[in-house]
Amino acid sequence: MPTGSGSFYVDNIYFSSSACPTAAPEPTCDAANVISLYSNSYTDVPVDTWLTPWSPGATVLTDLQLAGNDTKFYENVDFLGIEMFGTPIDASAMTTFNVDVWTSNMTTFRVKLVEFSGNTFVSEGEIALTPTQFGWNTFAIPMANFSDPTRVTNPAFTLGGTSELSQLIFSGLPTGSGSFYLDNVFFSTCEVVAPLVDVTFCVDYTCVADLTGFAAQQINFDGGTLSGFQPLVDMGNNIWCGTFALPVGETVRYSFFYAAAEGAGGLEDLTGLACENNGRRTYTVTDETTQSLTFAWESCDQAADCGPTGPAEPAPVPTCATDAVISLFSNAYTNVPVSTFLTPWSASPVSVTDVQIAGDDVKFYQNVTFLGIETTGANLIDASLMTTFNISFWSANATQFRLKLVDFGADGNFGGGDDTEHELAFSNPAMGEWITY
Repeated sequence: MPTGSGSFYVDNIYFSSSACPTAAPEPTCDAANVISLYSNSYTDVPVDTWLTPWSPGATVLTDLQLAGNDTKFYENVDFLGIEMFGTPIDASAMTTFNVDVWTSNMTTFRVKLVEFSGNTFVSEGEIALTPTQFGWNTFAIPMANFSDPTRVTNPAFTLGGTSELSQLIFSGLPTGSGSFYLDNVFFSTCEVVAPLVDVTFCVDYTCVADLTGFAAQQINFDGGTLSGFQPLVDMGNNIWCGTFALPVGETVRYSFFYAAAEGAGGLEDLTGLACENNGRRTYTVTDETTQSLTFAWESCDQAADCGPTGPAEPAPVPTCATDAVISLFSNAYTNVPVSTFLTPWSASPVSVTDVQIAGDDVKFYQNVTFLGIETTGANLIDASLMTTFNISFWSANATQFRLKLVDFGADGNFGGGDDTEHELAFSNPAMGEWITY
């Protein structure tokens, strides 16, 4: 960053013990069209066990909550069995098997349905899926696929009937070390449609020209649900906005256009004025109720401080379970004691200000060359069981962000020859938006 003059906001500083998913998307099928094995959205039918004794011994099942939503977490998976012998499922009227899966390491996820007659095995069919890692996968598998020799993993085994389903088996790759979160396991007769959320797109034209009162401000969506031009509304102060209902999970690509005056022929493309990606930007819709994006348009010859100087929205709320976190600073968790968030030996004239953004506590550092945060003495942190360091970062002018962790060694004090440290550098962070490292 510009040494001695960089400024940034930070929030959600914590160590965590695993990659942390959000809650699974809420299903949209009507309850009358569903037979649910596991979902907070429906009344579930009885299931004998979610981990059979004949599942390989290394597999571990943990029941937990993500943002208040019940979720199952399986670790060290070779294959695992789920049984419904007490109340076999009659899915003969169902058209789809639905399941939500989040994984950090699996490259293949397999689903097997097993048909019995009483306690006698009859048939089985297995489907292999390719999950996206570090995000929820909402799989809606046609029931017919389990009986199709061209679709199952082994053409010699296809599901003969669905009126007495007594076993469900999950497996995948890597064998024996795959881990995944599971939610919304149900049969249905409805088409699964991604829920819609309202996304507000705004553009601040201050860096281009005074466009107050100009006509035909538009946003152009390049593909997706809203392909083509959509109108924007003048919000005043050279800011134009539009709110659009978009499906969760869709990635939209967009750019902004304007006409110089009422009745002007055609629209002028602003993409030539922007430095990044020819002015076109992409955004993947999340499952938050509403989202708002503001883009300060900035030509390549504009001053670096032409855009916003501070965040308009709070940092994203972390989703790690409380018992998987050691938090230094976050409203989402109970924080451990921190000796200081600005040491006396930090390079002058750096300063820190405690501010709130939409009710969320945030620390604002200005004039940064380097600054120290200490958890010394009785406040030493034991992060030996943690796998990840997390921090949310927002800056309008930083071109590089560096982060160093220092361990004082066995004596717990600085010096003495047993101290270790390591620093990571993150170059060219996106300006004017929260980045979660």
